[in-house]
Amino acid sequence: MTTASPVAFDTMAWVLTDGHPWWPVYVINPAHIPPELKAFGQLERESAETANADDTRVHLVFNFGRHTLSVHNMDAMKAWNCTQHPTLLQGYPMSAFRKRGNIAEFRDAMKEAMVFDAEDIATRRLPLSEPHSMDKENQDPSTPNRELVSAKADGDLPGPV
Repeated sequence: MTTASPVAFDTMAWVLTDGHPWWPVYVINPAHIPPELKAFGQLERESAETANADDTRVHLVFNFGRHTLSVHNMDAMKAWNCTQHPTLLQGYPMSAFRKRGNIAEFRDAMKEAMVFDAEDIATRRLPLSEPHSMDKENQDPSTPNRELVSAKADGDLPGPV
C-alpha cells in the first residue's frame, strides 16, 4: 500500500504521516491562498510558499479534522478514490490507532471528509472556512480578511471506522 496515485489540485486525497493512519485531506492550489489570511501561522505560510515553489513534488493540503495546512511529498499521497479507498476508509494501518486519541481524531476527520465529499463541487467549502476564503478571485476586497477557525466537529461516525 505504498504506491502513490496521481493527485491533482482541488481534489480530495489521502496522506500518510508517521504515527497516523492514512488521513483524509484536500489538495489546495497554493497560488489560490490569500497570503494575508491572519489565521495562518508562520509555519502554514512557509508551507504554502514551499508548495508553490515546488508543486511538482509536493502538495499543500488541508487536513480534515485538524483544520491545518501542511505540505506532503506526492509519494506519500493517494487519490481519494484509489483502489485502496475502501481499506483506507476503515483506518489503515490499524497499528496507528495505538496512540491515544487517534481513533476519535480519525473519526472526526472522516466525518468532515465524507460530508465535504457529498456536497456539490461547485458550492462546497472546506470545513470551518468562510465562503471563498481559499479563492482569491472571489474574495470581496471590501470585507475584512476571512479567517479559518478552529472548532471540534460534534458527533462520531456511525459504526466502525
